[in-house]
Amino acid sequence: MMMCKMKPHIGEQKKRAEEEAKFRDLEGQCAEEEKDDGDNIDGTMDYKLLHSDGWTPYTYRLQKRNSDTAVAPLYTCSQTIKQLKYKHLQELKEVIPKGFHGFYVQCTET
Repeated sequence: MMMCKMKPHIGEQKKRAEEEAKFRDLEGQCAEEEKDDGDNIDGTMDYKLLHSDGWTPYTYRLQKRNSDTAVAPLYTCSQTIKQLKYKHLQELKEVIPKGFHGFYVQCTET
């Protein structure tokens, strides 16, 4: 059996060359970004909003919270749940860490 290899159409060659050129351009951009990355060994952070932008230092300002604010309770007594839901919550205790069981024990059923 005789096999022959056909040359690609000229349009296909041009398209392939354009794709390879785009790939080379992208490779170059990635290499430039890696150089520009600047390892932040001092613990700071940088960000960009657009891929084409340069890196901008991130500044975070802590806001003081007013600790004098008191939050009133939403309910004066425990809310009741249906018996089936209570049963399901009790079954969940088998897979939930023991530190959280108190919440499920104090649930009240109707």
